[in-house]
Amino acid sequence: MMFFAVLRLLRYFFCGLYLSGCLVTSTLAQTVGYTLSEHANTIQFQDKKSLETFYSSWKNTAANKFSILYIGDSHLQTEVLPGRVRKHLQKELGDGGIGLMRSFSTVKTYSPINYYSTRHDGEWTGRRSFENKTNTNLGVGGMTCRTRQERARIVFDFAYRPPTSHTKLRIYCQKTPNAFDLVLRIDNQAEIPITTYQSPELPYIEVIIPPINDQISLETVRHYPEQDEFEFYQLDLQTMGDSGVVLHNAGVGGARFYSVLQENLLAKQINYFQPDLVVVDLGTNDYLYDDIIQPELEGEIRQVVNIIKSNVPSSSIILTTAQDMSWKGTNRRSGPRFCDMIYRVAREMNCGVWDWFQVSGGQGTIRNWYINGLAQKDQIHLSPNGYELKGDLLYKALKGTIDWIDQHPNDQQHLLPVFMSYTPAPMPATIDSTGTVASTQTIPNTTPIAARPKPTPAPPKPTPIYYTVKKGDSLSSIARKYGITVQRIQQLNHHKGDIIQLGERLRVK
Repeated sequence: MMFFAVLRLLRYFFCGLYLSGCLVTSTLAQTVGYTLSEHANTIQFQDKKSLETFYSSWKNTAANKFSILYIGDSHLQTEVLPGRVRKHLQKELGDGGIGLMRSFSTVKTYSPINYYSTRHDGEWTGRRSFENKTNTNLGVGGMTCRTRQERARIVFDFAYRPPTSHTKLRIYCQKTPNAFDLVLRIDNQAEIPITTYQSPELPYIEVIIPPINDQISLETVRHYPEQDEFEFYQLDLQTMGDSGVVLHNAGVGGARFYSVLQENLLAKQINYFQPDLVVVDLGTNDYLYDDIIQPELEGEIRQVVNIIKSNVPSSSIILTTAQDMSWKGTNRRSGPRFCDMIYRVAREMNCGVWDWFQVSGGQGTIRNWYINGLAQKDQIHLSPNGYELKGDLLYKALKGTIDWIDQHPNDQQHLLPVFMSYTPAPMPATIDSTGTVASTQTIPNTTPIAARPKPTPAPPKPTPIYYTVKKGDSLSSIARKYGITVQRIQQLNHHKGDIIQLGERLRVK
């Protein structure tokens, strides 16, 4: 999913769109027509206690900072979607900071298109959470880079000047006796020496910095002979005060639920982000390629929820469903089954649900988004306007849920009919051979659910088979061993190249 790289050239243009901060829901919703199901745009919950921290934090932002961790994939990494949500929340509840920032250039991926970009000097090796590598750690941000060079540098260039109140900086990095120290520079002027091996019980170094004009840089320095490496995870830039909203964007292009389980430092680091609300917006890469809900997926979702609950038990958790999508021109049909799974996990593990699949239209409607300029040609990713629309709708769902709780103080649950039995939305308009848009909207089935014939159970899925890479193995030798193609192994494991690592676990069936 590297196509977003071309959007970096448009960063300053889209920065202007981001700064406008106005809701685009009404105008863009008109272009999508009946595809949107705005009546479903709410956070559903089985037990009001599951959103207790979310509700109280929203109400008390004047005295306590409201921290949100937004976990996801390429839909988040460009920053348009989470940036839109952050803009609305901070306009209403106060500015608590930008939050989590990662080094994109060192891991060879695209930077956000509307806030900041990164560049680097020296040799760095990188890893993202979806990559099966074992030589680096991963933290909350899902991206890690490492260097063994003195005077290696990472630079964060801002597309516009951050607010002068953003002066509390936390650097999450390796803190061992052999780690390089740092020189922190703000705008190539103020130099702040950093000793990395300090307070080793904390996963970060906190620094109070002067207001930023356009740049933060980190440079490795050696003060002792044993210092020979440095591993960087993320920055966290916030205001000094304990008020307002900070939204941490932890989107990693290509990520799926299993990717979060690869973040071996997540459990330790998340304690220090102390999120009041965690939004988990994954699923696209879990069934996009083969259009199958793998039998292990539900267990992976539950593990992700368990990690959050075990380490920040007071946090509210909202799970989202994935939007309708196509792969190489073929519409994926597993969306409703994924929705059922999300609802089941949320119900049994006491989480909220934002049903984006239904809100955005349901089965087959990604084509409508593309026709109207709100989705990319791949019919997987949205356009910048499409992501702004999704951000507007998520903000409206969050605010609307707070209002609903205020208006229904005695109600303990807030469920739509689809919570227990999922029904896809009507199909969108299609284009006939003459290029005319022809409506294919179907008439909703009004037969009571109990009276409808039960669907034939699907045959059981075959159990996946995995292979651990040994010395001398290659993708071709493994493919021959199991009678499949190299391309099939790459597809099953989301590999884009031929390089494999010793000890790597590959799915082969």
